[in-house]
Amino acid sequence: MNRFLELAMQTVSWMPKLEIMEIGNSGEWTEEKGHACMSRYTFNERDGPMVTWSSTWPAEKELVLSPDLIQKWQVITSHTGHQLKVERKPLVGVGLEWPYQLSCLHVAVVPWLLLKKDILSGLSRFQLISELHSRFRDRELC
Repeated sequence: MNRFLELAMQTVSWMPKLEIMEIGNSGEWTEEKGHACMSRYTFNERDGPMVTWSSTWPAEKELVLSPDLIQKWQVITSHTGHQLKVERKPLVGVGLEWPYQLSCLHVAVVPWLLLKKDILSGLSRFQLISELHSRFRDRELC
């Protein structure tokens, strides 16, 4: 995951005016089956740059950002004149309505995305839920 966040950092370096970048993933097709994660870069003049890492992974598998990676992020964001903040927030599925509590599926990260209104239209949401219903019926979930 550190490599993944390093690639995200490169993207931020190419777009110095970027305000929000969110990347979500689920373990539907990886060795982390049954879990979801998300990284977010945000910047605004008041709060400065922030990197947030969230996941449903158990504590023993939790990502620890390397000091080298954090230092690289600080260099990349130094043009902002603000100190970089790094935040770790767990993705908690408790109390979420179906299908969002299914952290093994890509839909699991949607409730936490700041840009969810921009990426998931009503039709897309309908298609996603229809797909989940058929997978549930066929017992192909997680």
